[in-house]
Formats: sequence, structure tokens, C-alpha cells
Amino acid sequence: MPLTTKKLLNRVSELADPVYICEVLELTTEDLLERFNDLVETKMDVLREVYDVNTNFEEEGQEDG
Repeated sequence: MPLTTKKLLNRVSELADPVYICEVLELTTEDLLERFNDLVETKMDVLREVYDVNTNFEEEGQEDG
């Protein structure tokens, strides 16, 4: 007998990899950031620490060229 929806979702939440869930639900990073904007604002310092680095390699290359 199949699991009830609630039991299935509990199992998925305990066992599934978040990346896999996003793939199945066809969610993009942009979708998540948009949907959880309040949490993004709360964690902005952490996000800045990790992602607010100089990644303008193309711009730097153009300046040299």
C-alpha cells in the first residue's frame, strides 16, 4: 500500500538531497532566492562573505586587451 502524502513528504524531507528535490520540482536558484527573500535578507552577511568576491575575470581581461 502506498504511503499517504504526508508520510511520503516526511520521508522525502528526511532522505532526499535538496539539489535532487529542486531538480524534480524544477526550481532554480533564482526561484529560491525570490521565494525566500525574507530569509535571504536575514542571511545577507553570510551570503556576502561567500559570494561577494571579485569574479569579474572577463572585465579584467578586457581591460588588459
